[in-house]
Amino acid sequence: MSTPDGLFAPRPALAGEEAARKVADDVVTAVAGDPQRALRVHQASDVDGGPLAQHHTLGLDAGQAAPGNHAHEVGALGGDAADLPGQARTWVSTAAASVTGITAEARDTSVLPVEFRATAGRLYHFEYSATLQPVGGPAAMDARIRLEPHAAGTPVTPTAASAQVAGASVPQGSTSGGSAAATVLAARTLACPSGIAEGDWSAAGFAARTAAGGGSTSIALVQPFGAVRQLRVTELFPG
Repeated sequence: MSTPDGLFAPRPALAGEEAARKVADDVVTAVAGDPQRALRVHQASDVDGGPLAQHHTLGLDAGQAAPGNHAHEVGALGGDAADLPGQARTWVSTAAASVTGITAEARDTSVLPVEFRATAGRLYHFEYSATLQPVGGPAAMDARIRLEPHAAGTPVTPTAASAQVAGASVPQGSTSGGSAAATVLAARTLACPSGIAEGDWSAAGFAARTAAGGGSTSIALVQPFGAVRQLRVTELFPG
């Protein structure tokens, strides 16, 4: 179909893309009408070799595809970030899958921990949004953020024994289940190094059933209505 003035014209091929497309076309031609040969070619095809590989598994390597619940570092600014006012970097992790069967305190295992590096002279704002839902009857609940320090390049997943971000807690009194469940935002800003030590950290969201009531057996973490659960760490510059 023709388009005026080249509208929707094909984009220029990326480096190596034409060659890769030619190889793919040659393979299709070579195996046409020969299912066994097509199977052998498919089994020997490139996996995770790079951006132009025929197949990609999920993972963290450069040639792999990212899983749907991966975390992002967004808004990273070039140059000397210390000379720039306002927001520097934001690390975000999201998920929509529920976490059930929480009888005491447990990490939100669907929202991946956020890995970040704290730098002296900057502020770090933590946010964790989720809906806490009692199961089997009312319950008192809380949403929390916990931190775990680690050596560079060797992240450690926070546990219920890890340091809690002071103030990033949203206690809920006896709450009924269903549509009356509590949608909360646990948030707190810490200064480095007075509130959080300089270095590499992992942050994670947690939910706790602090008291049972009226027959509740557990609580569940579900996504906020009309949204996804989210853990966010934002690096800011004071002043």
